[in-house]
Amino acid sequence: MTDKSQYVATAYVGRQHKGLGWVLTYDKAQEINTAFFVKLFKTALAERDYYFNIDGTNAFRLFNAEGDGVGGLTIDNYDGHLLIQWYSKGIYKFKYAILEAVRKVFDYKSIYEKVRFKDSEYSGGFVEGDAPEFPIVIEENFTFYNVDLEDGLMTGIFLDQKEVRKKLRDQYAKERHVLNLFSYTGAFSVIAASEASSTTSVDLANRSRSLTEENFGLNAIDPKSHIFMSWTLLISINMLHVMDIVMTRS
Repeated sequence: MTDKSQYVATAYVGRQHKGLGWVLTYDKAQEINTAFFVKLFKTALAERDYYFNIDGTNAFRLFNAEGDGVGGLTIDNYDGHLLIQWYSKGIYKFKYAILEAVRKVFDYKSIYEKVRFKDSEYSGGFVEGDAPEFPIVIEENFTFYNVDLEDGLMTGIFLDQKEVRKKLRDQYAKERHVLNLFSYTGAFSVIAASEASSTTSVDLANRSRSLTEENFGLNAIDPKSHIFMSWTLLISINMLHVMDIVMTRS
């Protein structure tokens, strides 16, 4: 409302990493209910029809927060297992309307959720459906990765980087030396390996190497032919100057 009590928009208020809230509609008559989210989800689904009809990919983002009209909310598809992520208390207040809309619009095997805003004692977990035994193996751009939707806030791969990984392999990695910083499970290293002269994966987490080696194995790549390194060693030998490509997220 303006200072003259004139309607401007309907929004939720809730601090998140990109602001203090989100405008949901400028239509005073529009109710923010299940039907509202059904319409948004159907639009998003139609725009992603391509990904349901191609070979080599069964995991991708179904609803991309601000890009699809609702800040603070993403929905990812991991071979039929959906992950809803809540980035704001504001949008989380509409949880049950959103869940009902998800049931109406998307086909799924199971639904999981992760709560990513601060001050929440609940971090997420299984919602409904047929729970698989994790990790499951998903395919993206003809490359395989392990995914675990119950392993804290991380899943094993950032699906919003799908096109970046594809471009790295198809346009940039050929006969190059690729350094993958903050390598996590090595998704960039794995997809680059088929074209690159070498890949070097660096991460602070001790278990990063084993997770990356597992993903190499899923793709019949010998991890012994690739380099794994700690931050301390990377700095001490100053490898940055001999690398052609440096990735900083995977």
